[in-house]
Amino acid sequence: MKIIKILPVISFQEDSGNEPVKKLLKTLSMQDRKTIGRDIGIVQTSWPIGLPLVKHFSV
Repeated sequence: MKIIKILPVISFQEDSGNEPVKKLLKTLSMQDRKTIGRDIGIVQTSWPIGLPLVKHFSV
């Protein structure tokens, strides 16, 4: 049995409490939101993953 580790999704929140990413997502069409949601789900369950969904980043 394969164990699937699911990465949490945390939306950026400004000090004022606004969440600009969520606000932007609400302006998109249902199809675009579904596509983005599918891509986020792939990243959550298939990590590590590379381009075209995730570009390398470092701290």
